[in-house]
Amino acid sequence: MAYKWNFIIKMVAIVFMDLIGPLVIFLIYSTTSGIAGWSFEQFILFQGILTFVIGIGQSFFLHIGYDVMDMVQHGKFDTVLVKPFRPLVNLTLSALDWEFVPEIFVGLILILREPVLPFFV
Repeated sequence: MAYKWNFIIKMVAIVFMDLIGPLVIFLIYSTTSGIAGWSFEQFILFQGILTFVIGIGQSFFLHIGYDVMDMVQHGKFDTVLVKPFRPLVNLTLSALDWEFVPEIFVGLILILREPVLPFFV
């Protein structure tokens, strides 16, 4: 978050890209008979769960591998191991990437869309 505008533009772009999928699905279901075996609500729920899980993965776990490799190369991994916290919890909370947190909220909105986005139904 060193460059505020870069951070804001990236968050807006992630939200925009995550909302394009439901709009495409809405167009598919409004112009054709849909996807065989899937109702519109089921597909949006599936897409919401997928977006939510990917958002959690990218927010919390994406940078852990890179951080561990960097700490091992520079001889700083010992500091994680001697702290009174569990190493995995410490690495997970220290590697939080705030740029992907809006993706979690987009997934929740798609999952709970009944009261939030009634125009999709």
